[in-house]
Amino acid sequence: MSDAELRYDQFIERISGKEELWVLSDGESFALLNSDGEDCLPLWADAESARLWSNDPALVPREVPLAAWFERWVPGLTADNIMVAVNPGESGDAVVLSAEELVDAMLPANG
Repeated sequence: MSDAELRYDQFIERISGKEELWVLSDGESFALLNSDGEDCLPLWADAESARLWSNDPALVPREVPLAAWFERWVPGLTADNIMVAVNPGESGDAVVLSAEELVDAMLPANG
């Protein structure tokens, strides 16, 4: 199993029972990664992991309540063809999947 897959599994485990996930924002927009030509929104299960990942002091962790994630973010990311990068490593390596695919993985954890 790759490091990215291990971090993905940790994200799914850690999100269980939580009410939120975390993204990075500069106050006007959200941090995006590019993976094989696709825009990806990096996600974390906690603010500290997001904070430690970024070297940009303008980017700060922003909480996304899971209710808003399911109701607004997933449809918006899907409509904009933006994938998600789950718990990326220092180099940006991550499991990349659609927001809908992540929902499928999260639902057993948050039923």
